[in-house]
Amino acid sequence: HTCVTAVNGKEAVDVIAADLEECKSNPKYHTPIDTILMDYEMPIMNGPEATSEIRKIGFQDTIFGVTGNVLSEDVEFFLSSGADDVLGKPISMAALNQKWDLERIWSL
Repeated sequence: HTCVTAVNGKEAVDVIAADLEECKSNPKYHTPIDTILMDYEMPIMNGPEATSEIRKIGFQDTIFGVTGNVLSEDVEFFLSSGADDVLGKPISMAALNQKWDLERIWSL
């Protein structure tokens, strides 16, 4: 996997917008971002706000919300903002792989 990081929610939106544009202009040679791990608490724009904006600009692949507060209202807010699922911190690779497997099954 290749990881791209963003230091705040606005930067995450900008990274995805640039990636979507690159996919349009260079589809043969560009490998698009296919999964986003979006932290809930980020500066400038929080995770649910960034997730909503990313969905508005056309990102259709997987977005997993990530939070240390796995309270039902936080999870529901993330999901209503466009996240496919929410993971609690700390994230393990086993949990992430399990979520990816479920996403693959749902998309069949």
